[in-house]
Amino acid sequence: MDDTEVVSAVLSALADRVGQDRFELWFGRQVRLALGDSTLLVTAPSRFFQDWLRANFRKDLEIVCEQLLGRPVVVEFRLDESLARSPSPQSVEPLTAPALVRQRPPAPALAVARSPVASLNGREAPDHAESSSSGSLSRFATLETLVVGSCNRIAHASGLMVAERPGCMNPLFVHGPTGVGKTHLLQGIAVAAKRENRDLVAICVTAEQFTTQFLAGLR
Repeated sequence: MDDTEVVSAVLSALADRVGQDRFELWFGRQVRLALGDSTLLVTAPSRFFQDWLRANFRKDLEIVCEQLLGRPVVVEFRLDESLARSPSPQSVEPLTAPALVRQRPPAPALAVARSPVASLNGREAPDHAESSSSGSLSRFATLETLVVGSCNRIAHASGLMVAERPGCMNPLFVHGPTGVGKTHLLQGIAVAAKRENRDLVAICVTAEQFTTQFLAGLR
C-alpha cells in the first residue's frame, strides 16, 4: 500500500479501537495525518485539539500503527491553525478515510452518556442508577457510603455544605490521584442535593462528555 492507503487503514483501525463517535469528533474534521519512514505526523487546527489528541490518542495511534506496519512508529503532533479555516471535512482528503467521514445529526443538548462510578477501591459501582434526561446518578455513590479519613475529611465536609446549600461554594474544585473517591464524592453531592430539593437538576458528566456536547452545540 502507498502512504495514503496506510493512513486510511490507520484511521479505520483507530475508529474501531476508540469508537466511531469519539473518532468522528476528534479526527473527522480538520485533522490531518501524514506517514513518514518511522513517524506518523498528526496536524491539528488548534492548540486545544493538539494537546487533547496528544494526551488521549497517542497510545492508540502507536498501537494501531504497529499492528498495521509491524514496527514501532513515533507519533508526533503539530499545530497548523490554517486548518481551522478549511471549508469542509473534504478538505483533508485523502488523509481521512472517506468511508468514515459522514454527516451526523447533532446530539440533543441534554443527552448524557452514563459513566461508571469509581469507588475507593477502583472498582465500578453496581449498575443501579436513577436516570433522568440530564444524566445518571448512582444510588450507591452517596456521601454516607464514602469512607472518610484524615486525607479527605475537608473534601467530605465541603461536599456536605454544597449539597445542603447549593451555591455556597462555587465552584468547588476536588483533586487527587486515581482511585481515592473523587467521582464517588461528586456523585454523592449530586444525590444528596437532589434528596434535599426534588426540583433540582443535577448533571454528572466526564470532561470528555462535556466537551463532546459543547462542540456538538457549537456545530
